[in-house]
Amino acid sequence: MINYELAIYIIDALFWGIIVIMLGMSWFYVSGFFLSMKRIKKAPHSDKFTKFAVLIPARNEGDIVLNIMHALSVQTYPKEYYDVYFITESEDDNVNKLAVEHGFKYFVRDELTDARRTKGFALQECIRYLKANNLTYDAYMIFDADNVMDIDYLEKMNDLRQTGVEVAVGYRNFTNINDNWLTSGSAILFTYMNSFTSKNRTLLFKKALIAGTGYYVNSEIIDEAGGWIFTGMTEDTEFTTYCEYHNINMCYYPIVNFYDEQSPSFKTNHHQHIRWVWGFMINRKKFIKGGKMHNATSKARNKAAIFEYRVSLIPFAVAAVVDFLLAVTSWILYAYSLIYAKDFSSTMLGHSIMFTVSIYLLFSIVALATILHNFNRLKMKWWMILLTVVTYPIYFLDLLFAFIHGLFRPSLRKTWKPIKHSGKIMDKRAKKVGEDVKK
Repeated sequence: MINYELAIYIIDALFWGIIVIMLGMSWFYVSGFFLSMKRIKKAPHSDKFTKFAVLIPARNEGDIVLNIMHALSVQTYPKEYYDVYFITESEDDNVNKLAVEHGFKYFVRDELTDARRTKGFALQECIRYLKANNLTYDAYMIFDADNVMDIDYLEKMNDLRQTGVEVAVGYRNFTNINDNWLTSGSAILFTYMNSFTSKNRTLLFKKALIAGTGYYVNSEIIDEAGGWIFTGMTEDTEFTTYCEYHNINMCYYPIVNFYDEQSPSFKTNHHQHIRWVWGFMINRKKFIKGGKMHNATSKARNKAAIFEYRVSLIPFAVAAVVDFLLAVTSWILYAYSLIYAKDFSSTMLGHSIMFTVSIYLLFSIVALATILHNFNRLKMKWWMILLTVVTYPIYFLDLLFAFIHGLFRPSLRKTWKPIKHSGKIMDKRAKKVGEDVKK
C-alpha cells in the first residue's frame, strides 16, 4: 500500500523546493520585467549607406512572394544600396520569373540532397555564390518568403548599423495573429522572447535573441566564420550561440517592424516545436569555441552574457516540467486513493487541483503580461486576448510533448517539412506594405 502521508510530504517538498530554486535563479526574468519598460534609443539618421544583400529562401513560394516583393519595392532606402536574391531549387520555379519581373535577382541551388534541405544550406550556397562571383556586400539581411516589413525597415537598420551594431533584428509582428488560438499562441511566444528576453539582453549585454528572420549580419562576421556555417534544423539558434560566444555586438531594435505569418495548423505547430526544442538543445552546444573574438575590451560583460545565455531558460523550464509532473502524479494518486484510501482522497484532490491551477496560471499570467505590454503593437481583438490567455498553457505545454515525441522518434528531430503559407495578410498595418498585387 502507498504511504499517502509520505507521498504528500514528498510532493509538497518538491513543489516548494522548486519554487525557491526558481526564485533564486530568476534574476534575469525580474530584471527583464523592469527593463522591458525602458525604451531602446533610436539610432540617429545616417548619410552613410550599407550595401545590403537581402536573402530570401523561397522554394515553391510563388503563391505568396508578391507581398514581400511589393514591400521590398517600396522601401525608402536607396535602391542602388540593396540587392534582393530569392533562393529556389529549380529553374522552373515560378518565383524566379516573378523576381525578374519585379527587378530582383534569384539564385537556384544545385547542391540538393536530403541532408541539405534546410534554410541554412540555402543561405550557405547563395552566399558562397556571391563570394565566388565577387559580388561584395557590407551585410546580409535575412527574410522568409512570408515576411513583409515597414517601408523604412532597411533605412532604419542602416542607421543602426552605422552606430557599430554588427547584428540586429527588428520587432517581429504578425500578419494573422487573430486567425485562431494557435496563431495567437505562437505570436505570444515570439513576442515574449522579443520584449523580455531579447530586449533584456540588448540593454544589459549588447546581445539579442535571433528567432527566425528579419535580421542583418555584417559580412565580415560570416567571412571570419568560414562562410555561412549555420545549417542545422534551427540555424537561428546556432547563429545566436555563435554571436554570444564570439562577443559580437548585437541589438534587438523594436523601432521598426517586420511581419510574419503563423501557422493555424496544430500538426504543423507540433512538428515545428519538435524541431525547435531539439534544435535548441543540440545547437546551443555548437560554436562555443574557436574563431575571432570581437569587441575584446568588453570581456567581463561577455562572460556575464554567456552565463545568462546558458542558465536563463533553466528556472522556467524546470519549474514548468516539475510542476506538470507533480500535477500528473497527484491526479494518479488521487484516482488510486479513491479505491484504496478514501480518507486521503480529499487531500490528494486538493493537491491535484493546486498543482494543475498553479501551472495553468503560470502560463496564463505570462501570456497576459506579454499581451498587455505589447497591446498597442499586437492589435489583438478582445475575444482573441481572452482565448489566448485561456489556451496559452495548452499551446506552451506542447513544447514538452514535442520533447517527449522527439525522444521516442529521433527521426523527427532531423526532419524539416515545408510550411504551407496562405499569404493572407489580416493585419491592416502590414497590408499597407504587403499589398496582394495579384488582385
